[in-house]
Amino acid sequence: MQALRKIMVANELSPIMDIPNNMRKVQVEVIVLPISENVTKPKTNINLIKKLKGSLNQYANVNLRELEKSYR
Repeated sequence: MQALRKIMVANELSPIMDIPNNMRKVQVEVIVLPISENVTKPKTNINLIKKLKGSLNQYANVNLRELEKSYR
């Protein structure tokens, strides 16, 4: 199996992942390994998504609902 290895400053990774503030200026080692053929992505649990839909509605600001529609 081939791997890629690179030493870099953690802040350079910020476009692709969240970096904690205390690590932004730290040197890190990045190792890229291919995923084996038999590994599958986790399936999305549609029932869980349906169950959670609207669960934060109690915290919604009703004055901003019209504004939110313009972003959809």
